Amino acid sequence: MTYEEKKQLALNYIKNSDEENEKYTIFYRIYSFSTENLTEFFNKKLLNDKKVLITGSSADQIIVSQLFDSKKITHFDINPFCKYMYDLKMAALKELNIDSFINYFYFKYKNKNSLDYKKYELIRKNLTGESLDFWDSLYNTYTPLKIRKSIFMDTDEEENRNRYKCLIPYLFEDNYNKLKTKELIPVEFVECSILDLPNYIKDNYDLVYFSNILNRIETAELYKKNYVKKVYKFMSQMIKHTNIDGKILLNYFYSVPEVEFYKNSGTGKEVRIKYPIDILNQKENISYKEISSVADYEKDTVLIYTKKR
Repeated sequence: MTYEEKKQLALNYIKNSDEENEKYTIFYRIYSFSTENLTEFFNKKLLNDKKVLITGSSADQIIVSQLFDSKKITHFDINPFCKYMYDLKMAALKELNIDSFINYFYFKYKNKNSLDYKKYELIRKNLTGESLDFWDSLYNTYTPLKIRKSIFMDTDEEENRNRYKCLIPYLFEDNYNKLKTKELIPVEFVECSILDLPNYIKDNYDLVYFSNILNRIETAELYKKNYVKKVYKFMSQMIKHTNIDGKILLNYFYSVPEVEFYKNSGTGKEVRIKYPIDILNQKENISYKEISSVADYEKDTVLIYTKKR
């Protein structure tokens, strides 16, 4: 998709009603902040001087990778607007204090301050090229609230707002201020669906982060022809693109504590899900980590594959 096609897609998306937008995939919508607990998974040891392949349309995973000095950052997503979101966030981070930054991006129903135009006038001087033209075009055509409720996920974030500073590492005040002057490395953006990803990458990585995409694919594709073969081929290719001792976050499970991953059986613990563990027959490489949820009364679990020698 060319830049002009992406810009027109965004403008059409904002213009059309919800009914007309049904022809567009939900994955074309941006998250204002990650809905995942990044603090309890990402850290300096995991990312420092490492090559990372990550996804997430909020761009928070990219910013955290910059914070912890990753050697190479490749971001993949079917969403065509991820680069513009990343650039907007970095432009805002340079100009705004941490509370103004959160207030600019977070959304509450009937909150007219989301994507406030006066703040955009301050931060746009830090944008260049396509990203400057992209956001200027949107702001010059529609109101901030119309933009926010269209190409962004239209969810009320009031409950989660105060948790962002705990669960997203670059929103710790010291880290946020450090990023203001930090020298950043270039980010490689790949636009594709996840099962096509091996066709777009040539490098090997120390960390591969799939968010919860594989779970969505399993739900949507499980009973379709050749699904198992497709997943086997995909995971086999991705493991080849993972360095020894490298990790693949296979899936992020929302509101699922670790104990729910197993059920009693005559042979002991049996895993709750089938991909890709049974297919690859590498259960010994799989681990689970229970972490706090964005919702402070729940627990999430991440499923991690570690490539062994």
